[in-house]
Amino acid sequence: MVGLLFVGLGVAGWVLPGLPGFVFLILALGCFRKGSERFESWLLAHPWWGASLEDWDRNKWLTKRSKCIVSCMICAFSVASIYFFSQKGDVWLSIAIGLLAVVGLVYVLTRKTKPLMADGAAGVTPTR
Repeated sequence: MVGLLFVGLGVAGWVLPGLPGFVFLILALGCFRKGSERFESWLLAHPWWGASLEDWDRNKWLTKRSKCIVSCMICAFSVASIYFFSQKGDVWLSIAIGLLAVVGLVYVLTRKTKPLMADGAAGVTPTR
C-alpha cells in the first residue's frame, strides 16, 4: 500500500514543480522489493522510468543529462522561491531555502555519473 502511495507521489513529481518524483519512485521500489515481486517487476520494466531506476538500483549512478536537469530545476525553483519569500520579508525562510538548495546540489553532483558506454561490461569505472 505504501509503495503505491510512493508511485503516486512519484508520478505527481513528474508534473508538479518542486516535487522530487524520482526519489519517491526509488522509495516505491524499496517497498515493492519487500512486498510485491509483481509491482517491483512492473516498476523496473516501465518504459518511462524503468531504466533509470535500474541504473540507480544496481550502480547508484545518474546520467549527465539527469544531473543537468535536476541541477537546473533546483536552481530555478530555489531562486524563484528565495525571490518570492524575500519580497514578503521572510529572510530566514529564504536563507533556509538557499541552504537546502546547496545541500541538494551537492548531493546530486557528487553521485556517480553513468559512463557513456556503460553496458555492464567489466572494467567500466563510473566517474563523479
